[in-house]
Amino acid sequence: MTISTPPDEEPRWRRRKDARPAELLRAALDLFVEQGFAATRIESIAKRAGVSKGTVYLYYPSKEALLAAVVGESTGPLLAEVAALMADGSRTATDVIRAVTLLWVERFESAGATGLPKLIYAESSNFPEIARAYLTQADKARALFEALIQRGIDAGEFRPVDLQATARAYLGGIIFAMIYRHALGPLEDGRYDFERAVEGHIQLALAGLKATGPMPD
Repeated sequence: MTISTPPDEEPRWRRRKDARPAELLRAALDLFVEQGFAATRIESIAKRAGVSKGTVYLYYPSKEALLAAVVGESTGPLLAEVAALMADGSRTATDVIRAVTLLWVERFESAGATGLPKLIYAESSNFPEIARAYLTQADKARALFEALIQRGIDAGEFRPVDLQATARAYLGGIIFAMIYRHALGPLEDGRYDFERAVEGHIQLALAGLKATGPMPD
């Protein structure tokens, strides 16, 4: 007797196979952040993901390939979502900046990627090609924020500012909050509130951007 699988239900092994790349990337990211890139072994990643060492190599030929994939998967889809939010012309630039920032933090939180900036900064001198890939994505994010700030200036919401410097400062503040959370936050015995730090940064930046009248050159 042959048992057929309903067309809308994939076999369990198939679903498991399709999920493996994401599971491997999450396991790799967690261990890279916890232990450092150099100290993390492929065997440890396989164990964390619940697969064999050979299975890891079926998808990723090296630890460097894993880290590169972590960077791409953590930032690429997010940039597409940010661009979609910015395309909504019915929202003010102020609203979009807040929404984009909270989306960024939420996506990084859910993916366990808030430790990614700390990891990249720590390993940049040892693996410059991966750091450059991260910088490429960072440049795209910065360009999106520059366009968003310009939109606010054009609408009279924001005062005229140096777009590149302002976008760098804004994104840098969020990245620093992520790095601090993983590097020094644990030493504060629960006193460091990441979400509160992000909200404070948003409020400070928007207050600084707000158009309040003629500004001196």
